[in-house]
Amino acid sequence: SRAGAHTVAPPPEVGAVGKLLGRAEVGDRLPVALGVAEARQHLHVLGATGSGKSTLITNLVLADVTAGRGAVVCDPKGDLVTDILERLPERAVGRVVVLDPDDASAPPAMNVLDAVDPYLAVDHLVGIFHRLFEAYWGPRTDDVLRVAALTALRQPGATLADIPRLLTEPGFRTACTRGLTDASLKGFWDGYEKLSPAGQAGVVGPVMNKLRVVLTRPFVAAVLGSSASS
Repeated sequence: SRAGAHTVAPPPEVGAVGKLLGRAEVGDRLPVALGVAEARQHLHVLGATGSGKSTLITNLVLADVTAGRGAVVCDPKGDLVTDILERLPERAVGRVVVLDPDDASAPPAMNVLDAVDPYLAVDHLVGIFHRLFEAYWGPRTDDVLRVAALTALRQPGATLADIPRLLTEPGFRTACTRGLTDASLKGFWDGYEKLSPAGQAGVVGPVMNKLRVVLTRPFVAAVLGSSASS
C-alpha cells in the first residue's frame, strides 16, 4: 500500500548516467542512476523478500565490473555471490578473487602487511583489530600490536602469523630485532627483554588472545599466513 503517495517524474537534478537503478514509472520513463562519486557513500536498499534487492545489487556490481571499476561483495548467505559469478563477463574472470570458507582446497592468499608504505599497512591492521575488539582495547594493546607489526615488517615476507612468534619465541625475536635503529622500537624491546617470562606474558596476553581469535581459524590462517598475496 502506498498510503496515497503520488508517483512523480524524477527532478532534473537526478542523474541519468552512472550505476543504473531503474527507470521512472511516469513520463518518458527516463533512466535514474547513481553517480560513481555518490556510490562511494552509503546506500540503504529496502524491500520485502522477493522484491528484487539482490537483483539490484547484482546489477550495480556488474555495472562496476563492466566499467572496469573494482568491487568487493560480502555475502553471508552465498546466493548473491553465486548470481554475480554466473553473470560476470569473460574478460573479468582473471580479475576475480573468491574468498569462500567452505572451499579450503586452494584458498587465496592476502598478506595484510604487504604494502608499499609499511606504516600505513600497520595503521590499517591496528585499526581493524581495534574495531573488532573495541570493548576490550586499550593503549597498551594498541602499542604492543603496532610495535610488533612494525618490527616484523623488517623481515622480508612478514605476515600476520609472524607476530605471535615475535612476541613469544626468543630466538625469532632476536633475529627480528637485531640491528634495530628506530629508537622507539628498540626501547620497547629492550624493556621487554628485561621482564620476567611472567611479566612478558602479562604484556602480550591481551594481544595474543585477540590474534588467536583470528589465526586459530584454519581458513583465515591459510589466507593471512602467506607471504605473497595472490
